[in-house]
Amino acid sequence: MRGDLVGLVGFGVALRLGLLLLFPVPYGDDSFGRLFFRDSIFLSHWLPLTQAVVFAVSGLGGGIFAVRFCFALIGGLAPAGFYLFLRRLFGRRVALAGGVLFSVNGLYVVLSLMPYQGPLFLGLFYASLALLLERPRLASPAGSLLFGLSALTRYEAWFTAPLLAAWKAWSDRRRAGGAAAAAVRSLLWFGWAPLLWLAASRLHFGQFGGFLFQGPGGNFYGWHPHFDLAWAAGYAGRMLWWAIGFGSPLVLLAPWGVWRLSRRPGGVPGAVRLLLGAGLLVLLFFFFVIGRQQETVFRFVLFPLSILLVAAAAGLEGIWERLARWRPAALRLLLTGSILLLAAGAAYRVRQLDAASEYRTPYRLARYLEAVLPPGETVLVVAQRSARLEDAAPMGYQRLVVASRLDRPRWLTSGLLLQGGPRDWLEWARGRRVRYLVVYERFEPRLASDRFFLDLRLRHPALFRPVFETGGAAVYRVSSWPESPP
Repeated sequence: MRGDLVGLVGFGVALRLGLLLLFPVPYGDDSFGRLFFRDSIFLSHWLPLTQAVVFAVSGLGGGIFAVRFCFALIGGLAPAGFYLFLRRLFGRRVALAGGVLFSVNGLYVVLSLMPYQGPLFLGLFYASLALLLERPRLASPAGSLLFGLSALTRYEAWFTAPLLAAWKAWSDRRRAGGAAAAAVRSLLWFGWAPLLWLAASRLHFGQFGGFLFQGPGGNFYGWHPHFDLAWAAGYAGRMLWWAIGFGSPLVLLAPWGVWRLSRRPGGVPGAVRLLLGAGLLVLLFFFFVIGRQQETVFRFVLFPLSILLVAAAAGLEGIWERLARWRPAALRLLLTGSILLLAAGAAYRVRQLDAASEYRTPYRLARYLEAVLPPGETVLVVAQRSARLEDAAPMGYQRLVVASRLDRPRWLTSGLLLQGGPRDWLEWARGRRVRYLVVYERFEPRLASDRFFLDLRLRHPALFRPVFETGGAAVYRVSSWPESPP
């Protein structure tokens, strides 16, 4: 088993580091937010463990590549947890094949090259289940610890915790203290991490659920219950499309895998029933509680996809049994071809993101400005600001800051100038020694400060000379600032 784990982790890490070096452009939105606010652990409703990793690596002096390198390592380690879980259900070869197919899953590869919670959560979650399924079942302190850490990474673990607690309480009902004591012990065993997060929220936000109410107006963004069956069916279809097209076509083996598991002596294993129950609770929340948010498919398919992959491993076991005896060469060809195709598909997805203008533009701007900005001088960015998030810095500005190796104080934006007037803004730019002006051209400015700097550039072309242009953004060198506003 040790050799399997070393080979699996080595393969996964090598794949991710290769992609990281070939396609260096950072991407995503939530991941940019994590990097932009890397000096904080408490960010809105986000659970803290992923941000704690970003905070720690950044605190050690690591830049964006160091953070991405760290998450690539985490992404390479995550399949080990999945492999260990599969070993509780299947033979060694099927578990190893499942671990490798998990490692090259396009969605998980993409999420492991930026600071997303997904790979960290899945690695901790499945490793915890593998330990908890040891004898005596559900009694491993290390399993409880890893499960708690997964519950500090993504909320899907919170839906699983009551099921695990009920399973443990039933198993321990004859111990000292009876059923009631067993229930309390079980809730603490699997609920300590959510309780810790609620207590931390009380200390930081002032109320136990404060992390849920960080949006405009103080409303919980995820609470919009409905009972639109047609919409839920359409959303389920979109999730399945993402699971197959972005994740792995091997999930089509899942129904056959569940059927095969049901034919085993004793029926579907308890661990699989647990996953199916947790998956159902999660899907009901996504379909009917969190509201009609189609753009969330990419993130929310993460956990259901992993459950489909467990069932697909059972289907893979059936193929293995049929081909290993009569056509071993065909089996090797099938597995090798699947791994290569899925790895190529993951690389293609990363390449697409690397080439996307919304991510490549700030990356190229950052590289240019790093080379030309004199010491002690700054850059002012004019970019579109979110109409929904009233206090958020413009996303174009956040992406530029994150992509740059320059210190954050050297990057300024007009999108956060909500007070004062033209004379104040002009003095501010002069006092901050702004030498370059970056303008994202394709947006309609809503803020007076944005309109002021855009108008200033047009009124004084001799003072603002264009020196670089890429992907709908231009850099202007400021020779001097006007003495007074127009």
